Amino acid sequence: MSKTIRSFEIYENPEIGTIRELIFTDNSVWYVVNDIAKILGYTRAGITSKLKDVKKEYAVIPNVGREMLIVDRETFKQILSSTKLTRAKTNKITAWLRSKTHFIEDVKRKEPAIKKAPDVSPDNDTAVASSDSLKDSAIVNDEDDKKNNVPHITPVNIQPVNAADIPADAEDAFIDEYLPFADDSTRVFVKSMLLTIRSLNSTISQGKKTISLLNHEKEVLAKANKILALEPDDNADKSLILSLLKRFSVSATNGDMIEAWDSYKRELVYSYGINIDERRKNHINNKGYSSKITLIDMITDSEIPAALSCILCMCRKNGVYTDDLLGAAA
Repeated sequence: MSKTIRSFEIYENPEIGTIRELIFTDNSVWYVVNDIAKILGYTRAGITSKLKDVKKEYAVIPNVGREMLIVDRETFKQILSSTKLTRAKTNKITAWLRSKTHFIEDVKRKEPAIKKAPDVSPDNDTAVASSDSLKDSAIVNDEDDKKNNVPHITPVNIQPVNAADIPADAEDAFIDEYLPFADDSTRVFVKSMLLTIRSLNSTISQGKKTISLLNHEKEVLAKANKILALEPDDNADKSLILSLLKRFSVSATNGDMIEAWDSYKRELVYSYGINIDERRKNHINNKGYSSKITLIDMITDSEIPAALSCILCMCRKNGVYTDDLLGAAA
């Protein structure tokens, strides 16, 4: 996951279990899948079936220092709502999450304080301004003001502000803070400008993210091509295939290597015509079970580049992080 963790908390309950909560810099709330499975009593196969068509990511968990599967708050709610636990147990878990974590409550954003404009009604001619607020102000003839019923208004010192830093839905608050005495037409004009700036900044930000992803994809492809162009090293290449397959299993099959191998074997057959199961069956028929043979040994030396390309494509399609493995191999 490319986002940065802003907050990490571990919540424990002797009757329910432990849940690890991650809050990222965009204020999104995520939870560790293994913790959810234990709390709700799911087996590995059970929780895997729940995650097939939901949003999930792969992140380094601070307290263990390794990558684990995580899901966002909405996905956690969906899993909890579909659990086969009793209603009393489900309500107890929900109540605990509500009281301890951000399972229900949104992460609070710091909103700008809104400066109140002074009372400028004709009847308020007794308002007292502080000595500090009157510095560098024009001298006003109070007697003439009272006669003409003119309100006493202290000039406002407007400081430059970066409009890109304005929180969401805070245009009116921004105007109240820095243009408290603007008329309606000015407020409308300034607000439209702020909204335009916000839209442009959003477009630029998305463009930067797209460029970053494309550059990363380019680097990964370059590393993969470099590995494929090297002189064959059967043992090293097969070890890399196994390492990539293990990484794929953690991200795509919740650590189930059997399911990961099944997916890999299907892709090898469909894309390259390499049928590992058929070869293993023939090998056993010819030499018997006593002959030690592994699945990876069913790939011939000439097929290693195709097999490596196959697992790399599977990792890329599933968003599996492989930079460290490719960098070490290259």
